[in-house]
Amino acid sequence: MLAKSSVSSWRLYKERYLLQGGKCSKCKRLFYPKVHLCLCGCREILKINFSGKGILKSYTQVMSPSWEFKSQGAVFVGLIELIEGILIIGQLSDTTGQITIGTKVMAVLRKIYTMGKEDIINYGLVFIPDI
Repeated sequence: MLAKSSVSSWRLYKERYLLQGGKCSKCKRLFYPKVHLCLCGCREILKINFSGKGILKSYTQVMSPSWEFKSQGAVFVGLIELIEGILIIGQLSDTTGQITIGTKVMAVLRKIYTMGKEDIINYGLVFIPDI
């Protein structure tokens, strides 16, 4: 049996790494991340897994990234409309400087940065062109 650690616990954060969100059982509104109370007042929020596929609606380049992203060079962040209809914000990767609004994208799990003397690897979802 493996001991619980901060390194292994990130893998259990399904909302972040599996694109798990919520859907109101009453009005069918979608949420990411999942909420406990819908805007309509309903407290019955169903768990759903989003596909991770969508369309790039807008983007920006971060000119002064935080220390975690300094080694990546240009950092792009996009507004993505998933095929389920919800808008989310995510980091863009594998763009080679060729980003255009309307590009089909998909979420993939990638190493985002390393931290500390132990070089603890932090993973997360990024969006890449869906070819």
